[in-house]
Amino acid sequence: MKTIIIHHLQSIWDEGLIGMGTDFETEIYKVCEHLNKVEYDRIIVTNFEANLSLDEDKLILSDFYPEVHDYMYGWERKEVEEWKDHKEGVDFCQGGQHSEVVLTPEWMRKLEGEIYICGAFDGECIEDLECALEGCGKNFERLNHLIV
Repeated sequence: MKTIIIHHLQSIWDEGLIGMGTDFETEIYKVCEHLNKVEYDRIIVTNFEANLSLDEDKLILSDFYPEVHDYMYGWERKEVEEWKDHKEGVDFCQGGQHSEVVLTPEWMRKLEGEIYICGAFDGECIEDLECALEGCGKNFERLNHLIV
């Protein structure tokens, strides 16, 4: 099984992307070009508070039939301990510099095979994803050319 996780690549972060010398349209185009060249068994898109749907940002990705999952960040241990009691299948592990703890949802814990990650932003959301995958005992590869 070969999986790619496209993490938090959304137009709501366009101002931050522009500050880094790029923009949402450029980055989503690069991801689509990659998906056209490399075959994946599973394409996962994580949204920040996008309610588990392909919002307008992801219409271009809909041709690839991705799974879409909400994945929020910036958690403190106390918040997650209170919150996770209301969400089935959610756990957490130690975070990094960006978040004290990070969520490790069931879909992530069940990943198998080769895992590749890309998206925005390195040292923030990407760090959270890396901590979560490591907390789930998953090996993964960063697609640095697709990480902002």
